[in-house]
Amino acid sequence: MQSISPEDIVKFLEENPGFFLEYPEQLKKSGLMEDHNISSKILNIRNRLFEKMREDRQNLLNALEDSIKTVRNNEKIEDDFDMLENLLFENIPSIQSLIKLANATESKFSLGFVGFTLCTTAKKEKIDKLNNQIGNNPKLRYISKEERKKYPNGNKTSLFEKLENPKHVFPDITKKINSAAIVPLKDKRRLLGFFLLGAEKTGHYYEGMNTDLLEKLSNSVSIAIKLMRLYEKNQS
Repeated sequence: MQSISPEDIVKFLEENPGFFLEYPEQLKKSGLMEDHNISSKILNIRNRLFEKMREDRQNLLNALEDSIKTVRNNEKIEDDFDMLENLLFENIPSIQSLIKLANATESKFSLGFVGFTLCTTAKKEKIDKLNNQIGNNPKLRYISKEERKKYPNGNKTSLFEKLENPKHVFPDITKKINSAAIVPLKDKRRLLGFFLLGAEKTGHYYEGMNTDLLEKLSNSVSIAIKLMRLYEKNQS
Protein backbone atom coordinates (compact mmCIF):
# COMPACT_ATOMS: atom_id res chain seq x y z
CA MET A 1 0.00 0.00 0.00
CA GLN A 2 1.32 3.42 -0.95
CA SER A 3 2.29 5.62 1.99
CA ILE A 4 -0.16 8.34 2.91
CA SER A 5 1.29 11.82 3.31
CA PRO A 6 0.06 14.23 5.97
CA GLU A 7 -1.09 16.68 3.30
CA ASP A 8 -3.30 14.05 1.67
CA ILE A 9 -5.25 13.43 4.81
CA VAL A 10 -5.56 16.94 6.27
CA LYS A 11 -9.08 17.48 5.05
CA PHE A 12 -10.20 14.02 6.08
CA LEU A 13 -8.67 14.37 9.53
CA GLU A 14 -10.31 17.72 10.07
CA GLU A 15 -13.66 15.99 9.65
CA ASN A 16 -12.63 12.73 11.38
CA PRO A 17 -10.03 13.48 14.09
CA GLY A 18 -10.52 10.05 15.65
CA PHE A 19 -9.67 8.09 12.50
CA PHE A 20 -6.29 6.94 13.76
CA LEU A 21 -7.80 5.71 17.01
CA GLU A 22 -9.74 3.18 14.96
CA TYR A 23 -6.91 2.45 12.52
CA PRO A 24 -3.65 2.92 14.47
CA GLU A 25 -1.57 1.14 11.81
CA GLN A 26 -2.16 4.10 9.50
CA LEU A 27 -0.78 6.58 12.04
CA LYS A 28 2.83 5.57 11.41
CA LYS A 29 2.39 5.61 7.63
CA SER A 30 0.92 9.08 7.70
CA GLY A 31 4.04 10.73 9.06
CA LEU A 32 1.84 12.61 11.51
CA MET A 33 4.07 11.63 14.41
CA GLU A 34 7.26 12.98 12.79
CA ASP A 35 8.50 16.36 13.95
CA HIS A 36 10.52 17.41 10.85
CA ASN A 37 8.97 19.38 8.01
CA ILE A 38 5.59 19.50 9.67
CA SER A 39 3.15 22.25 8.82
CA SER A 40 1.19 24.20 11.40
CA LYS A 41 -2.00 22.72 10.03
CA ILE A 42 -0.74 19.18 10.46
CA LEU A 43 0.56 20.06 13.92
CA ASN A 44 -2.88 21.34 14.86
CA ILE A 45 -4.49 18.09 13.69
CA ARG A 46 -1.95 16.05 15.64
CA ASN A 47 -2.68 18.07 18.77
CA ARG A 48 -6.38 17.50 18.27
CA LEU A 49 -5.71 13.78 17.93
CA PHE A 50 -3.75 13.76 21.18
CA GLU A 51 -6.53 15.71 22.88
CA LYS A 52 -9.12 13.23 21.68
CA MET A 53 -6.95 10.36 22.92
CA ARG A 54 -6.75 12.02 26.34
CA GLU A 55 -10.52 12.57 26.39
CA ASP A 56 -11.20 8.95 25.39
CA ARG A 57 -8.80 7.73 28.06
CA GLN A 58 -10.53 9.86 30.71
CA ASN A 59 -13.96 8.69 29.55
CA LEU A 60 -12.77 5.09 29.81
CA LEU A 61 -11.46 5.69 33.33
CA ASN A 62 -14.75 7.34 34.32
CA ALA A 63 -16.75 4.44 32.89
CA LEU A 64 -14.55 1.97 34.73
CA GLU A 65 -14.98 3.89 37.98
CA ASP A 66 -18.76 3.98 37.48
CA SER A 67 -18.79 0.23 36.82
CA ILE A 68 -16.83 -0.46 40.00
CA LYS A 69 -19.24 1.73 42.00
CA THR A 70 -22.23 -0.09 40.49
CA VAL A 71 -20.77 -3.50 41.37
CA ARG A 72 -20.03 -2.39 44.93
CA ASN A 73 -23.51 -0.89 45.30
CA ASN A 74 -25.10 -4.09 44.03
CA GLU A 75 -23.03 -6.15 46.44
CA LYS A 76 -24.12 -3.91 49.32
CA ILE A 77 -27.77 -4.17 48.28
CA GLU A 78 -27.49 -7.97 48.17
CA ASP A 79 -25.95 -7.96 51.64
CA ASP A 80 -28.79 -5.71 52.86
CA PHE A 81 -31.41 -8.10 51.50
CA ASP A 82 -29.64 -11.07 53.09
CA MET A 83 -29.68 -9.25 56.42
CA LEU A 84 -33.41 -8.53 56.07
CA GLU A 85 -34.13 -12.13 55.17
CA ASN A 86 -32.29 -13.33 58.27
CA LEU A 87 -34.56 -11.18 60.46
CA LEU A 88 -37.48 -13.43 59.54
CA PHE A 89 -35.90 -16.57 60.90
CA GLU A 90 -34.01 -15.36 63.96
CA ASN A 91 -36.81 -16.95 65.96
CA ILE A 92 -40.04 -18.74 65.14
CA PRO A 93 -41.73 -16.54 62.48
CA SER A 94 -44.48 -14.40 63.95
CA ILE A 95 -46.45 -11.22 63.45
CA GLN A 96 -43.65 -9.42 65.28
CA SER A 97 -41.12 -10.85 62.78
CA LEU A 98 -43.05 -9.36 59.87
CA ILE A 99 -43.39 -5.97 61.55
CA LYS A 100 -39.69 -6.00 62.42
CA LEU A 101 -38.83 -6.79 58.80
CA ALA A 102 -41.11 -4.00 57.57
CA ASN A 103 -39.48 -1.45 59.87
CA ALA A 104 -35.96 -2.57 58.94
CA THR A 105 -36.70 -2.46 55.19
CA GLU A 106 -38.23 0.99 55.47
CA SER A 107 -35.22 2.29 57.39
CA LYS A 108 -32.57 0.55 55.28
CA PHE A 109 -33.86 1.91 51.96
CA SER A 110 -35.27 5.25 53.22
CA LEU A 111 -38.80 4.45 52.07
CA GLY A 112 -41.99 6.23 53.04
CA PHE A 113 -43.72 3.01 54.03
CA VAL A 114 -43.17 -0.75 54.06
CA GLY A 115 -45.76 -3.21 55.28
CA PHE A 116 -47.84 -6.30 54.63
CA THR A 117 -51.48 -7.11 54.08
CA LEU A 118 -52.54 -10.68 54.78
CA CYS A 119 -55.54 -12.13 52.98
CA THR A 120 -58.21 -14.02 54.88
CA THR A 121 -61.66 -15.39 54.11
CA ALA A 122 -62.82 -14.73 57.69
CA LYS A 123 -65.86 -12.58 58.40
CA LYS A 124 -65.48 -8.89 59.18
CA GLU A 125 -65.82 -9.42 62.93
CA LYS A 126 -62.96 -11.91 62.89
CA ILE A 127 -60.81 -9.61 60.75
CA ASP A 128 -61.45 -6.69 63.10
CA LYS A 129 -60.44 -8.89 66.02
CA LEU A 130 -57.21 -9.95 64.31
CA ASN A 131 -56.30 -6.34 63.54
CA ASN A 132 -57.10 -5.30 67.09
CA GLN A 133 -54.76 -8.01 68.38
CA ILE A 134 -51.85 -6.38 66.59
CA GLY A 135 -52.98 -2.92 67.63
CA ASN A 136 -54.19 -1.94 64.16
CA ASN A 137 -50.55 -1.53 63.21
CA PRO A 138 -50.41 -0.16 59.64
CA LYS A 139 -47.30 -2.27 59.02
CA LEU A 140 -49.48 -5.35 59.00
CA ARG A 141 -53.20 -5.61 58.32
CA TYR A 142 -55.61 -8.42 57.60
CA ILE A 143 -57.87 -7.76 54.63
CA SER A 144 -61.07 -9.38 53.41
CA LYS A 145 -61.76 -10.93 50.03
CA GLU A 146 -63.61 -7.75 49.08
CA GLU A 147 -60.70 -5.48 50.06
CA ARG A 148 -58.34 -7.67 48.05
CA LYS A 149 -59.99 -6.36 44.86
CA LYS A 150 -58.33 -2.97 45.44
CA TYR A 151 -54.93 -4.56 44.86
CA PRO A 152 -53.36 -5.45 41.49
CA ASN A 153 -54.28 -8.78 39.92
CA GLY A 154 -51.67 -11.20 38.68
CA ASN A 155 -48.75 -13.20 39.97
CA LYS A 156 -46.00 -10.68 39.32
CA THR A 157 -44.71 -7.60 41.08
CA SER A 158 -46.62 -4.45 40.16
CA LEU A 159 -44.55 -1.28 39.91
CA PHE A 160 -46.08 2.18 39.96
CA GLU A 161 -43.95 5.13 38.91
CA LYS A 162 -46.84 7.42 39.88
CA LEU A 163 -49.51 5.99 42.19
CA GLU A 164 -52.85 7.56 41.32
CA ASN A 165 -54.90 6.34 44.32
CA PRO A 166 -52.46 5.59 47.18
CA LYS A 167 -55.25 5.37 49.76
CA HIS A 168 -56.51 2.19 48.09
CA VAL A 169 -53.50 0.21 49.28
CA PHE A 170 -52.04 2.60 51.88
CA PRO A 171 -55.21 3.67 53.72
CA ASP A 172 -53.71 4.38 57.14
CA ILE A 173 -50.50 6.10 56.08
CA THR A 174 -50.06 9.79 56.88
CA LYS A 175 -47.11 10.21 54.51
CA LYS A 176 -47.84 10.93 50.87
CA ILE A 177 -46.96 7.80 48.88
CA ASN A 178 -46.30 8.63 45.22
CA SER A 179 -44.53 5.53 43.92
CA ALA A 180 -44.98 1.91 44.94
CA ALA A 181 -44.04 -1.72 44.50
CA ILE A 182 -46.72 -4.28 45.34
CA VAL A 183 -45.51 -7.87 45.51
CA PRO A 184 -47.97 -10.79 45.83
CA LEU A 185 -47.14 -13.30 48.57
CA LYS A 186 -48.08 -16.78 47.42
CA ASP A 187 -48.20 -20.39 48.55
CA LYS A 188 -48.17 -22.13 45.19
CA ARG A 189 -51.41 -20.79 43.65
CA ARG A 190 -52.88 -19.55 46.89
CA LEU A 191 -52.59 -15.83 47.60
CA LEU A 192 -51.36 -15.15 51.13
CA GLY A 193 -51.22 -11.40 50.91
CA PHE A 194 -49.11 -8.53 49.60
CA PHE A 195 -45.73 -7.02 50.37
CA LEU A 196 -46.14 -3.25 50.08
CA LEU A 197 -43.32 -0.76 49.52
CA GLY A 198 -44.10 2.92 49.09
CA ALA A 199 -41.82 5.84 48.29
CA GLU A 200 -42.56 9.52 48.69
CA LYS A 201 -40.55 10.30 45.56
CA THR A 202 -42.35 9.89 42.24
CA GLY A 203 -40.49 7.48 39.97
CA HIS A 204 -38.69 5.63 42.75
CA TYR A 205 -40.22 2.48 41.30
CA TYR A 206 -40.72 2.14 37.56
CA GLU A 207 -41.63 -0.45 34.96
CA GLY A 208 -38.67 -2.54 33.85
CA MET A 209 -36.57 -2.15 37.00
CA ASN A 210 -34.93 -5.27 38.41
CA THR A 211 -37.02 -6.82 41.18
CA ASP A 212 -35.20 -10.15 41.59
CA LEU A 213 -33.94 -9.42 45.13
CA LEU A 214 -37.30 -8.03 46.19
CA GLU A 215 -39.09 -11.15 44.93
CA LYS A 216 -36.52 -13.40 46.59
CA LEU A 217 -37.23 -11.64 49.90
CA SER A 218 -40.96 -11.94 49.25
CA ASN A 219 -40.60 -15.70 48.74
CA SER A 220 -38.95 -15.90 52.15
CA VAL A 221 -41.81 -13.84 53.63
CA SER A 222 -44.30 -16.32 52.16
CA ILE A 223 -42.41 -19.20 53.79
CA ALA A 224 -42.36 -17.31 57.10
CA ILE A 225 -46.13 -16.75 56.92
CA LYS A 226 -46.76 -20.44 56.28
CA LEU A 227 -44.50 -21.41 59.20
CA MET A 228 -46.19 -18.82 61.41
CA ARG A 229 -49.65 -20.20 60.64
CA LEU A 230 -48.49 -23.77 61.10
CA TYR A 231 -47.02 -22.92 64.49
CA GLU A 232 -50.21 -21.08 65.55
CA LYS A 233 -52.32 -24.06 64.45
CA ASN A 234 -50.21 -26.48 66.48
CA GLN A 235 -50.43 -24.20 69.53
CA SER A 236 -54.24 -24.03 69.45
